[in-house]
Amino acid sequence: MPPAHRPLRHRGFLAGAVLVSVFAAASLLAPVLAPQDPHAVASGGGATLEGPTVGHPLGTDALGRDVLSRVLWGGRVSLAVGVGVEALVVVLGCAVGLLAGYFGGAVDAALMRVTDVVMAFPSLVLAIGLIAVFERPGLDKVFIVLVALGWTTIARVVRGEVLSLKARDFVQAARALGGGHRAIMLRHLLPNALAPLLVAATIGVGATWWPRPASRSWASARSPRRSPGGPCSPTARPSSRSRPG
Repeated sequence: MPPAHRPLRHRGFLAGAVLVSVFAAASLLAPVLAPQDPHAVASGGGATLEGPTVGHPLGTDALGRDVLSRVLWGGRVSLAVGVGVEALVVVLGCAVGLLAGYFGGAVDAALMRVTDVVMAFPSLVLAIGLIAVFERPGLDKVFIVLVALGWTTIARVVRGEVLSLKARDFVQAARALGGGHRAIMLRHLLPNALAPLLVAATIGVGATWWPRPASRSWASARSPRRSPGGPCSPTARPSSRSRPG
């Protein structure tokens, strides 16, 4: 059996692929599958925090918004951020890892010291700190911050593979035949480093999601806006100025 067909015989792989495909398809089809408007706020107090019903299969939240609709529409954002961020992370990490592993010496030392500095900071704390720098935080700023913090793992994985591959006979043969640095890196080294790169990128898609809620919460806190339900809504924060005494 060809190597590309071997994962199809693994039951765990098939189960995971089907489950991820179902969730991804449900999120992409949110305009069709969502039973309600995800931003529609209930007008009456009785519609808030309801349990599962026919009209609201997963119930409603504190503002009376349909939970299922918000989950489906929120999945589109999570997919866009996770896949989009990881695609840019792979490009940046591959470039750093290829250059560091192939050229070595001062290039390797400089790039890896930058990588060490980025990895030395707690990612969540550094993400919140970087978002705080922007005057108008938003999802696009979270996207930029996650890319700036997520490339280090890919860079180290690619660098390690390149260090072990560049001493192989096929790389030496390519050099003897007059192959340039660019051709050797892109035609010989990078294709042979795809296996660990794909594993690291797949794990990175899920790892990208966990700092995003905290980052977006911090961004929302720095950009206060009026609650859709007014000052008496369940999400409105009490003002310290209104306290008696």
